[in-house]
This record gives sequence, structure tokens and C-alpha cells, in this order.
Amino acid sequence: MYVAAAIMLLVDDGKVSLDKPVTEYLPEFKMADDRYKKITMRMLLNHSSGITGTGGANSFGFKYDNNVKQETINTLARAHLKHDPGAMQVYCNDGFTLAEIIVERVSGRS
Repeated sequence: MYVAAAIMLLVDDGKVSLDKPVTEYLPEFKMADDRYKKITMRMLLNHSSGITGTGGANSFGFKYDNNVKQETINTLARAHLKHDPGAMQVYCNDGFTLAEIIVERVSGRS
């Protein structure tokens, strides 16, 4: 919830667009599936990006890991989308991890 609110504050400030590709804000974000280039901030926030999700060790109930953001980017680099971006909604925490990285980048705050 806080990440979505932070994104919307950046949208209000004109620093982020909900409909620009995520790669404009996070150029190191890549996937093995070229359709990732169509993923927008809006799709991350409404769970329609098509990202399968990395799951596992960095989920709720596990010890906090400072490297989770980089690990997510590294894991997604080898992943394929489960559907076309924007085609359907399937819950995915990794979309919010990417949004969190973008908030930190654009705002300069962690």
C-alpha cells in the first residue's frame, strides 16, 4: 500500500507516468521474454504485468534480506512472462518490489 501511495505522489509531481514502460525508470530490468518491454507502472500496481513472481525465500515470514531487490532483478532476468502484459490480473509481489526500486530511484529516498 505504501509503495502505491509513493508512486502516486511521484505521478502527482510529474516524476513518474503510470503508462510509460518500467524500463524507462529501471533500465537494468530485463527478462528472457521480450514482452517485458511493454510492462508499465500501472501494470505493476494492478498486477497485470504478466510477471510470474520469484516467490520463496524473500516472502512473508522469512528474515529480511537487504539484497532482495537485486536478487529479484537477477531472477526475473531469466524468467518468462506468464501472459501478455495487461492481458489479465494475477497477483505478483515482484511487481511491487520493482515499483519500490523505482520509488527509491526517482525520489532519491529509501
